[in-house]
Amino acid sequence: MHGSLVTGDVPGWPAPSPETAIYLHEKGVKTLGIDAPSIGSAHDGVPVHQEG
Repeated sequence: MHGSLVTGDVPGWPAPSPETAIYLHEKGVKTLGIDAPSIGSAHDGVPVHQEG
């Protein structure tokens, strides 16, 4: 966990990809519940927010 949060070089938790966000939107999903600090990954969290 230290490497992912401090250096951002590996995922810190499972996270949906931007493609997943697009797919769910196209299927009419309006709300997504997660059990993580962010819907984006620790190492590259911005793209899924931009698509979602």
